[in-house]
Parts: sequence; C-alpha cells; structure tokens
Amino acid sequence: MPRQKRIAKRLKVQVATFVLSLTGDRLTKCIVKDISARGARLTVVAPEVVPDFFRLKLETTDEVLSPKCSVCWRTANEIGVEFFSPKFGRNARALRP
Repeated sequence: MPRQKRIAKRLKVQVATFVLSLTGDRLTKCIVKDISARGARLTVVAPEVVPDFFRLKLETTDEVLSPKCSVCWRTANEIGVEFFSPKFGRNARALRP
C-alpha cells in the first residue's frame, strides 16, 4: 500500500464554492471535498479552466476568505491544491456548506 505524503490531517467536507482568478474574477464552480491546514481536494466540472495559481472562495461562519492556491495534481474532475499560507485551512471546521 502506498504511503501518504500528507503532513496535515484532512477533514472531509462537502462545500460548494468558486475558483477565482488572482484578481478575484469567478472562473468556475467547485466543491471542496476535503481540506487541511496545508491544502484541499476540489471537484470541478472543467479542470482545464483552472489555472496553476488561483484563489479559492471559502466562507466561514465569521468571514469570507480567498486563499491563494497552487495546483499540485489534476485528474479528469478533481484538483489537489496547496495553500500558500497554512492559516486558511485551520478554519476548515467553520466552513459553511
């Protein structure tokens, strides 16, 4: 069985949100499937429209965050991303579905 490379524990969530350009324009809808302090796994309809660097709109019970993300991997309908600042993933339990 392959060994996981993840450092941070992932929290399973089902949160509908948006991929944003670095300037804040909406690019596509997505669903955050799981999230950690360091990154997230997203389901997207058209992963080819998601650039290598983007912002992810995350709404918590207290605020709206848009962390800068870097794509780590892509499949036909999922993308793995890493947050540039790990503070954003720490708010995962407060995400609004």
